[in-house]
Amino acid sequence: MSNLLCLLRRGAEGKPCRVVPSDMRLKVGNRVYYPDLTVVYHPLDPEALYLDL
Repeated sequence: MSNLLCLLRRGAEGKPCRVVPSDMRLKVGNRVYYPDLTVVYHPLDPEALYLDL
């Protein structure tokens, strides 16, 4: 997984997106998911415990 994370981060350099590892939870409605990694196209709060969609 770390190789994929590094490749995606390298591909995202200079673009308006961020690659976030598995420590960021994803909240959709009232459900919470724990993806291995997430590519995000909007600003993130670096202290947030989850990404709310």
